[in-house]
Amino acid sequence: MQGTITFDYDATNNGTTVFVNITGITTNPDGIHAINIFEFGDLRGLMTAPFAVPGNQTSNGNSVGSIFNPFGSPHGCPENNTGNEGTLGNWQAAGGVISESRFLSNIVLSGDGSVIGRSVVIHELADDCMNSSSSGGRLGFGVVGISRVTTGSNTAVGGTAAFNEATCVLQGTASCQGSYCALGTAGIVKLTQTVGGSLHVSAQVAGISTERGFHIHSFGDLRSTDGTSAGSHYNPDGATHGLPGVTTVRHAGDLGSIRNFDASFGYYDYTVDYQNVASQHIMKLVGRGIVVHALLDHGSDPSCGAEANTTGAAGKRDYFCVIGYANSVSQSLPADFLPSPEMPGGFVMNTTWENVPCSSASPASAPSPSTNPPTNPPTTPPSNPPSSASSLLFPLLLGILVLFVGSF
Repeated sequence: MQGTITFDYDATNNGTTVFVNITGITTNPDGIHAINIFEFGDLRGLMTAPFAVPGNQTSNGNSVGSIFNPFGSPHGCPENNTGNEGTLGNWQAAGGVISESRFLSNIVLSGDGSVIGRSVVIHELADDCMNSSSSGGRLGFGVVGISRVTTGSNTAVGGTAAFNEATCVLQGTASCQGSYCALGTAGIVKLTQTVGGSLHVSAQVAGISTERGFHIHSFGDLRSTDGTSAGSHYNPDGATHGLPGVTTVRHAGDLGSIRNFDASFGYYDYTVDYQNVASQHIMKLVGRGIVVHALLDHGSDPSCGAEANTTGAAGKRDYFCVIGYANSVSQSLPADFLPSPEMPGGFVMNTTWENVPCSSASPASAPSPSTNPPTNPPTTPPSNPPSSASSLLFPLLLGILVLFVGSF
């Protein structure tokens, strides 16, 4: 099963048009399916080998928590003028396909009720609009990300409730190679707000053994197969590209490179030194994307030309994911990522980066015009773009969910 769910907020009518386009439904292919927003955008409960931990793994998506209900409203369905901020109602499938749109006044993309950074679940059965457990098993999952838009700016943002932890479960793009490109097998990123306000980032990526550029990107939009829909590096302060430890004046999304490896994984573990901690607050990062590139981040070395100030000449985008709110109390999650215990003498993380000339980089790291996405790469436009009135006359809030897990 695969598909997208797009959320287009209309400030004039104070509600959101939800576009559902899902194919490949094999359970109840001609029936009615409930679709709901869940409180955590945390897909760690779906992770499989090499990340699954025996006795601490259910692979049923329980890490997404319960139906999102920030104000404690009774359960119901929007089509009956009841429900809460997490209920999208019942949707009719035909031949394994749901292709429908509807306007929902209970769905918003900012404020306490924002669905950005939460998850969406499609269920196997209809919702009876009285009991939240009536809709049966969970067939598909996705995290609601901030969509890349082709006109105006996207002001969708996560809610205001205090969270200090987020997570991002990686999946491969079309350029990913090897056995660990699928969601649940590729890797995981964890973001934690420290007591002092700085951002601590840990990551574990399966099957890589060469240094890879590692960045937070502006959009949690997975619609393009090459990763370009994630947009450019997250850069709310209008800085030029740089490296951690080399300059604190850089993109807020510049995390350097993953450069620690053992026999199975690449690791990243660093408390980010960024000049404006407010720009890296968890609440501003949920719904955005994380990308692992094919090449190392060369920093701002002038030999890299224009890319020294934009991308670090890090090459293609091999993995990406949407940052979602973490479920910090779930018991169905894999253990925190740790280097392999069999590493002789322990494992010391290398968290020192430096500018690397593109001209002297090794063949495995040398950038080429054909592998580097442009500064503002083209994006696949939404299958149901926002109306001109919404996009031209009012702040545009657009969320996107790519449904990429099925048959659970």
